[in-house]
Amino acid sequence: MAAALELVDADGLLGLTMDALALRAGASKATLYRRWPDRHALAIALVQTLTSGDTEVPDTGSVREDLAVALHTLDVTLQGPLGALLVGIAAEARRTSELRDPLDRALAREHARIRDVLERGVRRGEVPRGTDLDLVATSATSSCVERAMRGSTPLTRADARALADRWYRHVAGAPVSG
Repeated sequence: MAAALELVDADGLLGLTMDALALRAGASKATLYRRWPDRHALAIALVQTLTSGDTEVPDTGSVREDLAVALHTLDVTLQGPLGALLVGIAAEARRTSELRDPLDRALAREHARIRDVLERGVRRGEVPRGTDLDLVATSATSSCVERAMRGSTPLTRADARALADRWYRHVAGAPVSG
């Protein structure tokens, strides 16, 4: 898997070929094909590996700070192999239905992380009841996905905090400046 991640990180999904993986991993193509019938199966296994970790954003006691942590973590994650993989899968998922479910699950996981932060904010009174949390979570997640698609540099913690502050002010109904 490490060799496959290196290929994806360097060249995206297009660089993930069984020939390239066999060469990088020092394994035969037959060995690879016994484990994964094709590169799509390998890509799906990689997505599952990369998204199998902890999904909870630490509760700092502030929706602004929690949102900053969530956005920074998501953005940095999407600037790495997972982002390269998801961008490639998204392009191929239009033609290959087997790739849609892993893509949807990965994005839904990130959406849920942001939504959880906002729900905590509602419970603490920091986010108004009646706020469309799904719309906000989708918009915040999508902004990080878009950055990954453009190959932007990862957000710094300060950038993530500023972005989270803008989202929060928008959600809380306060005027957004700058």
